[in-house]
Amino acid sequence: MLAWLLLFAQDPIQDPASGWKDFGVGSWVRTKTVTKLDDKAESATESKLTLTERTKEALVFEHEFTALRETRRERRELPIKPPRKGPVLRVKETSRGEEDLTVDGKTLRCRWVESDVESTEGGSTSKAVVRVWTCAEVPGSVARMRVKVLQPSPFEMETDVLSFEKK
Repeated sequence: MLAWLLLFAQDPIQDPASGWKDFGVGSWVRTKTVTKLDDKAESATESKLTLTERTKEALVFEHEFTALRETRRERRELPIKPPRKGPVLRVKETSRGEEDLTVDGKTLRCRWVESDVESTEGGSTSKAVVRVWTCAEVPGSVARMRVKVLQPSPFEMETDVLSFEKK
């Protein structure tokens, strides 16, 4: 759940739809995510997220992703107003800065924020260190993300935008 929210987010926790507010239907972003379970186990997923519809209640996306040489498509909805139910998130910003990233041959001036994030749902607690690079030029506003989950089961996840188009 945390990764899905962050994928969309300019403000990853408080307002997940805000990163798409200036993008029209047909805008898309293609990403690659590498998940490292330990020193030996690693998996990669490529995905393309396309905004297909905008309603008063939600943004609707086609999510196409390839993992283990299999491509799938599914419809995803992101509520404009986040639901009241769901995990309780506690976010403590630990550092911030600016950095230029190159995406598909374009230099993007990005801001990054690193935070300690704790998510509690159904009596289970997850803790992670999350660094998110944002850029208003990228649909969803996330240009890069690094997540280091500390508990319950440690793993690392690196997501990078490969290409995008604004409509």
